[in-house]
Amino acid sequence: MGGQGQDGTPSGVTAQLAGLMASLRYRHPDWNWFDIKAALRATASNFPEGYDPRKSGYGAIDYRAANALTDAGRFPLFPPAALMRIAKDNTVIFAVNSFKQSRRVADVLFRFRERPAPTRRELSLEELHAMGGQLLFAGDNSERTNSFALRLANDAPVYFVWLTRDAGGRHSRIEPYSILGPVRFAPHDGPPYGPLRAPAPPATAK
Repeated sequence: MGGQGQDGTPSGVTAQLAGLMASLRYRHPDWNWFDIKAALRATASNFPEGYDPRKSGYGAIDYRAANALTDAGRFPLFPPAALMRIAKDNTVIFAVNSFKQSRRVADVLFRFRERPAPTRRELSLEELHAMGGQLLFAGDNSERTNSFALRLANDAPVYFVWLTRDAGGRHSRIEPYSILGPVRFAPHDGPPYGPLRAPAPPATAK
């Protein structure tokens, strides 16, 4: 910023970042807001080594490097942000905030028996299977809800990983914040896993 407007307070840094993001949006009108965030992440100081919460996540941004990027369709994929809670009847409920950059076509959910290691590159479905991942869901529910519920029967701890997928079948790399678990479920009768269906509406008298 040429030495102008520098402020070390949280509110000051927030205003500076908002201004830089607005500038990128103006200079790249074909990018959406997630593309702008992806450009800043992909050119930040920690991106080559991966997200590290002990080192400010993706690290210090580089506005000039982000601004030099052109094609949002070539930006690295970033996974969604997800939280989970365990309800009764072996139900796990996820709140999924999709990272809706231009490359994205779907959110995908995998389960692993062992905790997967974070990766520094994008992955194919075959590579995820080779790592022990089992695909549980692939799709885009983001236009109508950010909630996804799943019932599992399992007597061993499992880990869940949410990733983003593009049209070519590439998946975002596994970041530490992608990994949720371990979770243990009690055995129950019925299908071993599957998304929960909404209950049928109550019958009404005619």
